[in-house]
Amino acid sequence: MILLLLASAKKFCVLERMVQRGEWDYAITKPSDTIHGKTLGLVGCGNIARAVARKAKVFDMDIIGCDPGVTEQEVAKYGIHLLPQEKVLQDSDFLSLHAPLNRYTKHMINRETLSQMKPGAILINTARGPLVDEQALREAVLSGHLAGAALDVLNEEPVRPDAPLLGQEQIILTPHCAWYSETAMHTLLKSAAEEVVRALRGEPLFHPVSHN
Repeated sequence: MILLLLASAKKFCVLERMVQRGEWDYAITKPSDTIHGKTLGLVGCGNIARAVARKAKVFDMDIIGCDPGVTEQEVAKYGIHLLPQEKVLQDSDFLSLHAPLNRYTKHMINRETLSQMKPGAILINTARGPLVDEQALREAVLSGHLAGAALDVLNEEPVRPDAPLLGQEQIILTPHCAWYSETAMHTLLKSAAEEVVRALRGEPLFHPVSHN
């Protein structure tokens, strides 16, 4: 997520494509700005969002978040200040989604919520694609209300050739790979195997799944 934040803030992909064309002019990215001192909003404040907050503090960002399932005391040590969702949308220079996907959160980022976001803000989604109404996001970026977006997840994966977010220079898209590294893959397989062993031994599970 931090990589997408930096790439979108500095318009890295625009610059890379320009140099590949044999051009050389940083002014193509104007206007762009530093992330130092900017406000990062987290929609959902679970373990991943808390890890993001720790990293974002290195850049001296102000961290705000909304999550009905956590308390201020739980997240304060990560530098997250809880606010109502509408206030998080209004105040964030960068809005990062970390909510689960369910019937309440599907397309939670839609025309209404996008209109509440700060003009010039950037949306980042590394959680679940259907949290975002992609057509509404396209309109918000093309209208200039949002400066851009960076998404590692889409409503339909693999991406369709006619997906609404394709072909937009201000929108960075990656193929649901934010989680991946060889180390992460090894850790995932190892932890899954260890959980199976705990289950077979009748021991408490570290990551139980509820069917309720």
